[in-house]
Amino acid sequence: AAELLARMSSCGVEADVTSCNSGIAACAKVAHAWRAALALAGRALAGGVLVDEVTLNALLSACAQGAQWRRAQALLVGRLAQGSSLQPDLISLNSAVSACESAAEWKAASELLLASLRSNINPDDLSWNCAARACRLRWEQGSSLLGTMR
Repeated sequence: AAELLARMSSCGVEADVTSCNSGIAACAKVAHAWRAALALAGRALAGGVLVDEVTLNALLSACAQGAQWRRAQALLVGRLAQGSSLQPDLISLNSAVSACESAAEWKAASELLLASLRSNINPDDLSWNCAARACRLRWEQGSSLLGTMR
C-alpha cells in the first residue's frame, strides 16, 4: 500500500484522503504493518492532506492489529482532549479498547471507557465486552467494570 502511494506521487498523481485511508486500512489488516500505517498518515499530513475520522479509525485499527495498545490509547486520548474538528467516535473507542483487550490491559481499557464517557461517546456492548475481556486475568476489575456498565 505504501509503495503504491509512493508510485502515485512519482507519476504526478496527488494522494488524497481517500487514497491515504485506503493505504492505512490495508496496513491495518496485517499485524506488523502498524508502523507503515503511521508513516502513511505522517506523509499525508506533511503533504497537506486533510485527514478525517476514517483516517483516525484506520490508524487505531492498525494499532489494535499490531498489539500497540499504548499508541492506540495515546492517539484516542489525545484526540479526545484536543477538541479539534477530528473527533473520535464509537468506532475509534472500540478500536482502541480492542487494542487494550489484546494485551490484557484492563486498566487502560477502563480509562478509555471513562474518557469516552466524559467526551459524550457512549460505549456500546462491544466496548464493554472488549474491556471486560481485557480484565480476563483480573476478575475483581472485571466485576467492577460490569457494575459501572449498569
